[in-house]
Amino acid sequence: MNALDLVFPEVEEVAAPQAPVKRTSALRIALVSDKEPTAFPWARHLAEDLHRLGHQVQWLRPRNHRWETPGEGLMEVLLPAHPSPARLVHHWRRYPPDVVHVLGNGYLGWAATHTARQMGLPVTFAADAQLIHQPRAGDHWQQRLAQGWKRHICRSADAVLAPTFVEVQQLRKQGLHHLRVAAQGVDLQLWNPQQRSHFLRRQWGVRTGTHVMAHLGPVDNADTVAGLRAAMDALLAQDADARLLLIDAGRIPARLQALRPLRGEDWHDRPLGQRNADRKPTLAALLASADILLMPAPEARPELIPHGLACGLALVARCSDLSLTYLEDGHNGILVGGAQSTATTPGAYGEAVVRLLSRPTDLTRLRLRAPASIAHLERSHTADQLARILKEVAQGHARRLRAANTLVIATD
Repeated sequence: MNALDLVFPEVEEVAAPQAPVKRTSALRIALVSDKEPTAFPWARHLAEDLHRLGHQVQWLRPRNHRWETPGEGLMEVLLPAHPSPARLVHHWRRYPPDVVHVLGNGYLGWAATHTARQMGLPVTFAADAQLIHQPRAGDHWQQRLAQGWKRHICRSADAVLAPTFVEVQQLRKQGLHHLRVAAQGVDLQLWNPQQRSHFLRRQWGVRTGTHVMAHLGPVDNADTVAGLRAAMDALLAQDADARLLLIDAGRIPARLQALRPLRGEDWHDRPLGQRNADRKPTLAALLASADILLMPAPEARPELIPHGLACGLALVARCSDLSLTYLEDGHNGILVGGAQSTATTPGAYGEAVVRLLSRPTDLTRLRLRAPASIAHLERSHTADQLARILKEVAQGHARRLRAANTLVIATD
């Protein structure tokens, strides 16, 4: 029997998170977000967490459809996809925030930043992975244009926030200033080893003790395909019944089709057994039901590293400054290649898998250490950290305004 099946048993329900103790000096925070992926609903979680911490949160976001109504417990402001700045001015004159925190980089993010600047409100901007990890030379011109658009928004902000120090350094190299580290939280009530579903594994045709290797994201890159094939060949040599799970992969090339991969999207519509007839497997359940997570390009989905660790997976990732932020080789993951190398041979992923499976007890220990290694990224902790940064920005902005007013009076 797989030792992880004993340590990480399947559970039916996960307890709802308890509300943290409310902090003093509550802020009035305007949280602005564009459309976001449902698998990682950062904006909703952040709005809820800041609200639980005692802050007054107004969440401005696009209305997904004309009949949508705001949820309960939060001040949700549902806007059209392209609201006029006058609409934002009217709202913020009625409900003035202490600080505007922008998560979206589309039109709504630009309109909020522009309007806040016009009204003299402090603005912070959360940089996304596409902005931090610049397109490679030769990428489509529209992608490069989008990068310029995002940098323009960033230069209008009082502070630009990135999840790790490594990503702050990358933004600094792009010429951005006023940079701060604000870690992205992980919902440990959802992303945890207890999401592992033995029913789902049986549906995959996987027996107890058989290994499942997962990959999340497109497989349209030749290096990614070669790395996946080499890793799976090595895994099959150790475990002839091993399976490959591809989630959100898009078109699967012939080299991987030959491995008869499981497609994650095929299982989103199937209930998790008779007892859970109304509950479909979440992305967390899909990942936690695997054993190994392969990441040949960690910069493409940096948020996946802490979420994979939270699910108790054995991560095999290309070594980079970003992956080194979360992973310690041999302790809570396996790093492939060197931090300074620009290319990693496909065979290196196969060697990493052989190393991972050479001693089953080491694999078990590595997976047991994984969730504890990112416990500091629990949602309430990171929300409190962000609130402190927003408070510092708001106070700094207020001091500058007072100094400017004093100078005007003295000049008069």
